[in-house]
Amino acid sequence: MRNALKSCAFIPLLALGACGGEPASTLPPQPPMWIVSDADSEITLYPTIHILPNGMKWQSDELTRRLADAEEVWFEIMPGSETDPNLQATMMRLGMAPGSSLSSQLTAAEVTALREAIAPLGMPFEAVDAMRPWLASTLVSVGALVQKGFNPDAGVEKQLQPLVKDKKIRAFESAESQLKMLAAIPEAQQFQMLRDTLGEMDESIDMLNEMARDWSTGDVKDLEEELLSEMKSEMPIVYAAVFTARNENWANQIEIEMKGAGTDFMAVGAGHLVGEDGVPAILKARGYKVERLR
Repeated sequence: MRNALKSCAFIPLLALGACGGEPASTLPPQPPMWIVSDADSEITLYPTIHILPNGMKWQSDELTRRLADAEEVWFEIMPGSETDPNLQATMMRLGMAPGSSLSSQLTAAEVTALREAIAPLGMPFEAVDAMRPWLASTLVSVGALVQKGFNPDAGVEKQLQPLVKDKKIRAFESAESQLKMLAAIPEAQQFQMLRDTLGEMDESIDMLNEMARDWSTGDVKDLEEELLSEMKSEMPIVYAAVFTARNENWANQIEIEMKGAGTDFMAVGAGHLVGEDGVPAILKARGYKVERLR
């Protein structure tokens, strides 16, 4: 099961049927966008991948135009907040388990896989062994992706930030709340995430490359199946925490924004904009006009 590694790229696209039928698009291949509108408001929902292969082409004239027109630009968290020293302290508080040992809960083969996975990171095994499973899983996943040519600086949010430096920036949640969400996942589910990450690393990376290509060309049909279906069926507690609860919260915030007037651009992880639990589907069910571009 490949959900843990995939979540690092997309957390952590759509049930198109939930958003109604869509006409064929005349736009060139590009990531999809959803437009939420009423008489005096228009919001562009743009799916992001947080870490991408170097050199992937995905920016488009339509994206540039919508960014230029936006009065406010929203991200999941405020840009730069992930480097706050206080956040690093929170991560250590929530992600370390002094006196416990991951290896005592893993098989010999899993311990060997963990040692091999962290070797390129240059971290002592003892430090990783004292982590809670969610933090170790995240560390191992990101390290594996970087080793295979993925780059956090190539991720969509990092690439968009210089383009919107003169805009008003807002965020749906704090970086600390994201850490607390991961830390609150039951320990058994955290260990399942770690085991899945260690057990299917190469296969997961191959799938991530395929999903990134599908995302960049707007091929959303396979993306929903690849990204959400397996997690929803095999790890429903994780799915509910990572997607369902946050999507409802973000939809509530968008409803408040729609009561005003103006044009906004909102860039959030692709997994939040797909499927029957995705933000576009939630807003459409609440009566808003939701259209898909591409």
